[in-house]
Amino acid sequence: MQTNVPISELISRRKGLSGLMENNSVLIVFSNQNTARNSDVDWPFRQNSSFWYLTGLNQSDSVLVITKEKERISQKLYTPENDEKSELWYGRKLSKPEVSELSGIYESDISYFKDFAPDIDGFLQNKKFLYLGPKGNYQELRNQIAEKGRIINEKNEIINSNEIIRSLRVVKSNWEIQQMKIAAKINTEAHKKAKKIMQEAVKSGQQFGEKQFEAALYYHYNKNGLTWSYPAIVAGGNNGAVLHYTENNKIIDPNNLVLVDAGCEYNYYASDITRVYSPGGKMTIPQQTVYDIVRTANVECITHLEAGKASFLSLQNTSNEIITKGLIKLGIIKDSFKRAITEKLYKKYYPHSIGHFLGLDVHDIGTKYNNDIFVPGNILTVEPGIYLPENDEDIPKQYRGISIRIEDDILITENGIENLTADLEK
Repeated sequence: MQTNVPISELISRRKGLSGLMENNSVLIVFSNQNTARNSDVDWPFRQNSSFWYLTGLNQSDSVLVITKEKERISQKLYTPENDEKSELWYGRKLSKPEVSELSGIYESDISYFKDFAPDIDGFLQNKKFLYLGPKGNYQELRNQIAEKGRIINEKNEIINSNEIIRSLRVVKSNWEIQQMKIAAKINTEAHKKAKKIMQEAVKSGQQFGEKQFEAALYYHYNKNGLTWSYPAIVAGGNNGAVLHYTENNKIIDPNNLVLVDAGCEYNYYASDITRVYSPGGKMTIPQQTVYDIVRTANVECITHLEAGKASFLSLQNTSNEIITKGLIKLGIIKDSFKRAITEKLYKKYYPHSIGHFLGLDVHDIGTKYNNDIFVPGNILTVEPGIYLPENDEDIPKQYRGISIRIEDDILITENGIENLTADLEK
């Protein structure tokens, strides 16, 4: 399900972006390209997040150009032109009036994509600063722009456009927050339904596979008109020790836990939830013991956020300390707490960061791993974990093969926080 981005929202974003640009500068943002999967089959198209953020347009072969000269702002949008052959095979492209209506850019400022390359020299003329997206889309055109824009700023470097776009995207508007609440709600429902299907199958003596759990998640996303925001991780038993496990093709052992990290997106805005489920409905004492350590880290980090003046660094330190104490208590780390923290011995079993910003991208653009205090409108994940591979003989035998990660989506508000995924039991 997809709805149009409000015009007022798009105009406000472009205005905010131009306000951050230097005088005598030009900013160029490309759409995504259609990408071949194999032969004449393409991967499903997904728009470049920053291009979508600034235009609300969901098609390829498009470029947004914003120029700023002596405080005078102008914008130009290039879109694909319809032709009979393309229309027959892939459908009709948006007309200029339709593009104008969706983006809020005057029709007189909209041209066809084929006219972009001849216009490059004019955009770069007398410009001191060039904001250009990272390498990837339309690489030949991007190289051409970079080559022609040799004298860009005092360092003679191209400025990554994400450097200024991220400061806008990291603080969500009320409209954006509503999209993310919908994504979180539907994702929460999907987890609940898939867990129930698995546990009922196991209770009745049926085999149940990781792929079936994935299918139950995707069915609920699709049923509500959404798609996944990243390929789901459904990892039974020792597979949970592979952080980005996506094979999802093994039969689930009812005696093992299942780590499920899955998300969906609504209007391009992502949700991201991780939970660990017992196929039989009840954990063993060793499983519950490890689980409780991670759950404590998750809850304490969220409590720390609620108190205000938190940063990724302070959350990381909080989770590191709780998990290190837990691993020492289990006899997995055999050194003192002080040395385990100083030497980062916990990283063998907790190798990733406490979380990331969330938005149009699952790992949304924004500053991480520092003391920057979160501000109202930030949405981030909190996801501590412990991973105990079954072949690690340093781990007491009863804990081998247990992997736990618990992840929630947290909105920073004026008065504290709102846990967007609080309805999913942990």
